[in-house]
Amino acid sequence: MLMQEDPLQVLDLRLGIALACLRRATVRSFAGCGRSRRRDLHLVPEMAKEIASSLSLMLLFSRQGIPVIQSRVIRHIESALHDIPDAVASNWAGIDSTAREEALHDIVRNMASRLSERYTLTLQTRPVIVPSANVWCGAIKDEAD
Repeated sequence: MLMQEDPLQVLDLRLGIALACLRRATVRSFAGCGRSRRRDLHLVPEMAKEIASSLSLMLLFSRQGIPVIQSRVIRHIESALHDIPDAVASNWAGIDSTAREEALHDIVRNMASRLSERYTLTLQTRPVIVPSANVWCGAIKDEAD
């Protein structure tokens, strides 16, 4: 089975990408490494929304065969973000790249297990784009321009 065909591996990959793409200032403030030195948990809803939108590009979430709306997934991601321990959040926002990567992987593992326990994941099929007639798409060039 290819990685692109396993929803759990796609979930791990997309979570890692989504968490790594969050703004550094946001992660630092969330972890309590910003100016205030307190964890800014008011950032959690926006972080969860960004993570959920990244996941929904390739995955569909369902529960008991019924598709789940994105706001439910966002709430579940929010609760997972709230449950990140202070030490892990601090390492995630820290300077040490080894500790930062370990914290990121811990967060991904925890969030992926929580999401996969709660929801059934299926890969979202993407529509095939067929070029319109008489348009060269770069696949085969049979005539000179």
